[in-house]
Amino acid sequence: MTVSYPESNQPYVLSDGTLANGAYALRDTYSSLTKALPQVSYYATTDKLKVFMSRSPGQRFSTTETVNGFPVTVTGENNGQAIVIHPAAHEFLLVGYRTNVSFTDPAFQWPMMKQIRVERLYWAGDHWNPDGEPNYGVDQSKKTLDIDLDTPQAVLVSW
Repeated sequence: MTVSYPESNQPYVLSDGTLANGAYALRDTYSSLTKALPQVSYYATTDKLKVFMSRSPGQRFSTTETVNGFPVTVTGENNGQAIVIHPAAHEFLLVGYRTNVSFTDPAFQWPMMKQIRVERLYWAGDHWNPDGEPNYGVDQSKKTLDIDLDTPQAVLVSW
């Protein structure tokens, strides 16, 4: 591996065994992908999947893109990345780290917001398993749902 991100032609592992030159970002990428790789592979060539990341290494970013007809805003920092999959109406799978994913919908206010489900999980061959508590919040005045993907994880969101 002579091409590393974000430092070209620098080793991921130094001669003393220390990780360097993008190794931690690579580890976070693989760690998040292992949570839902079959779903990422399945939707990879469709308009139901969108990858969000900075255009330049180390730069903060905030981008709004349409994923399968629904606008999604992702902000990130410190080389954070997110994959957003929108397989069905009001259902999203988020995979990533060091990002925040935001949705806006009239359903994000009382009493409709009682229908919101946010689950942190991982794929176990033929079913989802819980993987801790997700970090999310609802702003009823702005009708937004924000999900923090601080560490590598997969989160299933529906309403």
